[in-house]
Amino acid sequence: YAAHVTMQAIAHGKHVVLMNAELDGTLGPILKTYADGKTVHWLDIGQSFLTDDGTLKRDLMPDALHPNLEGYRVWLEALRKAVAPVPLTLTALPSWLSQPAFSTLVDVADGYVLQVHSLQPPRGINSPFTLCDPSAARKAVELAARSGVPFRVALPTYGYHVAFDQLGRFIGLSAEGPRRDWPAGTVVREV
Repeated sequence: YAAHVTMQAIAHGKHVVLMNAELDGTLGPILKTYADGKTVHWLDIGQSFLTDDGTLKRDLMPDALHPNLEGYRVWLEALRKAVAPVPLTLTALPSWLSQPAFSTLVDVADGYVLQVHSLQPPRGINSPFTLCDPSAARKAVELAARSGVPFRVALPTYGYHVAFDQLGRFIGLSAEGPRRDWPAGTVVREV
């Protein structure tokens, strides 16, 4: 799904920034053929995440899949060099704001978008749930304002499909893509 969206965006001259980590190496070579250094840039920064012996730097990707804030900083620094003077902004989560690495991450960017919407797994099928807790969002915005770095706030513009099994237990969710086919008997609520 993401590969299709990316290729369509490039075909229609849209701006796309994509951090592409692949196990099978299918999309990367295709994207590389579109790189012209003007509107489409190809950066292979994989070496930045590897030690001298070729193993993954776990201090940048502790779960061996997702970069932590320091890993995102490494990625943004490489991106900054390639696309300068294009301004760079990043999307940040409220949980990042109190981490020491956040200040060095946003120092690399020209600003950030604070994503205040999130869905906490509901306790049961009849439990109330919301996509954006106004109190938590306000606290995050107040904390972000202390950083001194320009930011915008992202409010929910989409919804989730929240799935429960036949006993009413939360089993998963989907958002921003094609609707999932859940197992028979699954009850789906939207938020």
